[in-house]
Amino acid sequence: MDFELTKSQKEIQKAAGEFARGEFDKERALEMDKKYEFPTKTWKKACGLGFVGVHFPEEYFGQDLGVLENVIIADEFCARDSSIGSAVILSAFASECVLRFGSEELKQRFLPPVAEGKIISGWRIRFRNPKCDYFLCVLLPCLAGCFTKSLGNFTSL
Repeated sequence: MDFELTKSQKEIQKAAGEFARGEFDKERALEMDKKYEFPTKTWKKACGLGFVGVHFPEEYFGQDLGVLENVIIADEFCARDSSIGSAVILSAFASECVLRFGSEELKQRFLPPVAEGKIISGWRIRFRNPKCDYFLCVLLPCLAGCFTKSLGNFTSL
């Protein structure tokens, strides 16, 4: 079994690394951390270059690549600066629920704007019962957010 990156994956790695070196400034990252700011300009540029949602199918404005390519991008981004890198990559985090389990209508409605940098997908977990099973606390809000309009104070997609 060959564990080397393919030529295409190495090109993605190089492009992501070059983007991060050009956009991720450590001083700016520290300032944003102190002010609790999101790197909106960097995120929009990353989306415009196809780094966000790279593993989404093309019909949802992705590049139809794999999760490994997404991880390669995340690795390059976070190697340069973990604050900015994780903020940019995790801007599509909650869209995974829609991608894997959502109806076609939800996919059409939410995945393209995530990939295009028009919306950030996110979800929150409310732990109402401190003794609840971790799996249920994480999975159920995610699935509820994908398939319902609201669940108490939990605002969904």
